[in-house]
Amino acid sequence: MGAEPEIELVGEATDGKEAVARALELRPDVILMGLNIAYVTGIGSTRRILKASPDTAILMLTMFEDDDPVLAAMRAGAPGYVLKGADWAHTLRAIQAVNNGEAIISPTITRRLTG
Repeated sequence: MGAEPEIELVGEATDGKEAVARALELRPDVILMGLNIAYVTGIGSTRRILKASPDTAILMLTMFEDDDPVLAAMRAGAPGYVLKGADWAHTLRAIQAVNNGEAIISPTITRRLTG
């Protein structure tokens, strides 16, 4: 991420509780959130962060392709859902998209949900 001039990494967290605390402290524009994190899930963390900081965009970055986690993330307010195996160019476009207020889902998931 450091190689992208328009992206500045301002913080990291190792679990859901820390993610919420750091998000509320740092107020980043975009958060990359894991789905299956300790203490508070990515979905729970997303809800808590967006309740306190609704202008923050959350991009779920996960290995889970199942419909249920995707729909749960969307219901929690995350406008983006990208698979961890995606190439960096796609992930960067997803970060930019959610930062611009757009919704984005990995093409693999989109094809399955619409096909």
